[in-house]
Amino acid sequence: MRRRILIAGAVVLLAAAAVAAAIISTRGDATRSRGQTATSQPAAASLAARFAVLRNAHSNRCGMPASALETMPPGARLQGACCFPMNYHSYVHQLHELELRYASVGVIPKDPYDVPVSLAKRLLGYRSITLTPAQQRLYNSAKPLSATKGPCCCPCWRWDAFEGQAKYLITRRHYSAKQIADVWTVEEGCGGGKS
Repeated sequence: MRRRILIAGAVVLLAAAAVAAAIISTRGDATRSRGQTATSQPAAASLAARFAVLRNAHSNRCGMPASALETMPPGARLQGACCFPMNYHSYVHQLHELELRYASVGVIPKDPYDVPVSLAKRLLGYRSITLTPAQQRLYNSAKPLSATKGPCCCPCWRWDAFEGQAKYLITRRHYSAKQIADVWTVEEGCGGGKS
């Protein structure tokens, strides 16, 4: 009798494992069918480890001017929050939104707290784009709509780089003021909790 119970328990466990494997496989297939790889969404453990590293990184700091990037090698990264401690739940939400909405837009960082210096320099270069008067009004209209009331919460490398980014998005991708404000809000790297 006891042996039958053990065998029945093992069968139930094997069946549950098979169902779990089928669910995981189906989710992976659905993810791949949307053009993403199964590894595009980091596992919770690796995301927590990434957060732990970035919250203690300080190559990004409050008020750091864009000129500071000139002394950094192209392979360097601007890591960490500039003004306030990072908030894990806000960070996870931002990464999700960036991947969901902007994964295919190369001028929008994949991680607001880990920005390649090469991307920041590229965005700074876009500041030279001349906007028409209508485009400038659109840019100005975006500022009060963003969470930071502009490209960043303070005049720093981010402000300058994301100004260039906005000029690019307005002139090349025809983004609206609301779309620019949404980008600035989701890529904000000042730290702290978001609502």
